[in-house]
Order: sequence, then structure tokens, then C-alpha cells
Amino acid sequence: QEFEAELATLGTRVDNLEGRVGFLEDNQFSTTTKLNGSVVFMNTIAFGDEKPNGGDVDSNISFLYDAVLDFEASFTGRDELKVSFQAADFGTDADGSFVIGSTGTADAALDNADDTNGSFELEDLIYTFPLGNNVQVAIGANDMDPDQTFEYNFGSGGEINDFTQDDIVTLDGTIGFVDEDGTGISTNIALTDKLSFGVGYTVNQGDSATDSEVGLFKDYNLAANLNYGGDNFDIGLGYNLGQDGTNIADIDGDGDLDSADITQQAIGLRGAFRLGSRTEIGGWATYVDLDAEAFGNEDEADGWTFGANLAFFDIGKEGSKLGLAFASPTYFDDVDGNLGFVTEDNDRTYVAEVSYDFPVNDNISLTPGFFAVFNPDGDADNDTVYVGVVRTSFSF
Repeated sequence: QEFEAELATLGTRVDNLEGRVGFLEDNQFSTTTKLNGSVVFMNTIAFGDEKPNGGDVDSNISFLYDAVLDFEASFTGRDELKVSFQAADFGTDADGSFVIGSTGTADAALDNADDTNGSFELEDLIYTFPLGNNVQVAIGANDMDPDQTFEYNFGSGGEINDFTQDDIVTLDGTIGFVDEDGTGISTNIALTDKLSFGVGYTVNQGDSATDSEVGLFKDYNLAANLNYGGDNFDIGLGYNLGQDGTNIADIDGDGDLDSADITQQAIGLRGAFRLGSRTEIGGWATYVDLDAEAFGNEDEADGWTFGANLAFFDIGKEGSKLGLAFASPTYFDDVDGNLGFVTEDNDRTYVAEVSYDFPVNDNISLTPGFFAVFNPDGDADNDTVYVGVVRTSFSF
């Protein structure tokens, strides 16, 4: 009798909880699937004198957006079927996105600057599952990179510009001649608790695997990765082999896209080092070899790309990050051939970036940033261009 009142109150609460659980079971979205989403709003403005291709830099303010809905299902508790839909508008211009059009150079491209003209389109369609305790496998039917399951780290100081986000396995933001995502398989093997080896293969372009003239063994991208993840540092060796031959560019100048056999190889190192819990230094260096053949002519080129970044965590508020990044896109200083598909760069292009990611709360973050592109389009005679960015991210 001493706890009769408390027991009665507890019983009432249990009854209420059972009622709520029953309501959720009757009205739940799915027993196997959960929904995650993100929305990004981005304002940009460009500064500078002249564009590399002539004309003044357009200092207009943009309002760009990217919305993603992720449906993640699990059938065994260890697997995941991911179906993502994306609606994005990063601006359309004769030269590309809003920022590229404003500055006149692709070296100013933003990271993940996708554009679906505002319509939701299928993005990821990937099934990931384990084989035993040491092997992870991913099979993708759409928009999967060959390094989907790989473990690697080249630092987290880059946030905004595409070239400060580079990864040497798929060469995102480096060349753009060979697509890296599509249909295929990616596998990562844990050799020890700190050493892993990954290999992946994807067919380039969205319809290659369903095109009877292409199939699974043309226009491909093969990647491999060996990574050591220590307590305070990561270091990895990556290799990439890509081939593409479908409607690459207007090589002969007749206004139509021409086919060329493009073979792209790259090998490089990347890593990151953590100085305590609040500082991380990262970077990469990659050697690139490119061959292009069309109309009986051939181009051969090789060059280097590299970058470094520095991240400071919990500056001003827990969960925040101050990032500094410096990178250089692939510099082709040795081009042989008469095709004219690959042009030799006069000078090396550099990108310098600073950003501050501030979490307003658990679901909203604000990221102001700024970057400069020196020697855009590989020419020191071109004026430096600058881009300011304010990114607002929502997650739910």
C-alpha cells in the first residue's frame, strides 16, 4: 500500500505508451524503411575584373538549391537498400552553372553542383550488404561510384569548391572526361582491423548498362584502394582506370558531339593526420595519364593534381568547423599529338578556400565561405576570380 499511488501512476503511463505504440504500428510508413532528407539553400556572388574568355565578371547574387530524399530499407539488419531522389537547381548558363557562368571558368565550380531543372529525379539506387564479417559489397543500378564502399580520408577542411573536395580514386572535379558513377559493384575487404583493400567497377553514364551498343564492358571506370586507418592518421594508395568513347566533345568543330576513345589512368596518395580531437590536416597528390584517339589522330597527356586542407573543430560552438583548403587541378604540361582534344596548360591553376560551418541546432547549419581561383583556365594572364558563398543546410 505504501507505493499504491505510484504504481497506479506507472500503470497509467504504461497504458498510454502502449496506446501510442499501437498507433505508430497502425500508421507507420514502413516496417523496413526509414526516410531521411536534406535541403540546401545557397547564395553566391562572384568578384573580379575580366573572365578568362573575355567580358566582365558577373557580380550578381544567386539563390540555388538542392533537395534530397533518402529511403533506406533493411531486410536483415545488416544490409541497406538506398533509394534517393534529388531535385536541384544550380543555375543554367551557356558556360554551365550559375557560378561557372558568372566567373567564366570551370575552375570555380561548386562541389556537388547538380541540376535537375527543379524536378525530382532518381539519384541513388544502391544495395549494400556484408559477406561475413570482413567484406562489404555494394551493387548499384544508378549513380554509384566505384569507391562506394572504400575507406579513405583526405581531410575535411574543404567545403565549397569542387577541386578542394577532390578524391583520387574517381578523380571527382579533376578532369571530367570520364564519368565515374553509374551501374556496377564496389567491394571493401577488411584485411585487419586497420588495413583495408577495396575494388570497384562501374559502367559510365546512366544508360550504358541498358544500351545494346555499350553494355557492361564499355565506357567503364575501375578503381582500387589500399588504406591504413590508424588511431591518429590515415594513409591510402588509390588507382583509377577509366575508358569512355561515347559523344565526348565537338572535336571537329561541326557543332555535333563526336565519339573518341578516351583512356584515363591515375595513381596517387592521400591521407589525414589528427592533432588531438580538434585539429585535422589532410591532403592528396595524384599523377594522371590521359590518351585520346579519334579520326586517326591521337593525344597523349600527363600531369599532376594535388591539394591540402586544415580543419579546426568546435571553434565558437560544439560541432562547428573552420576549414582552410588549397588545391590545384590537373596541370597538363606535357601534351603530345595532333588531335587537339587535350590542350597544354600554360600555367598551373590554384584554388584557395576558407569556410566556417556553424550548427544552428541539430537540424540546421549555416556555412559562409569564400574562395579564389588564381591563373584560371591554366593561364597566368587571366585575372583572379573570387566567389563568396552562404550555404544553409536543413536535415530531417
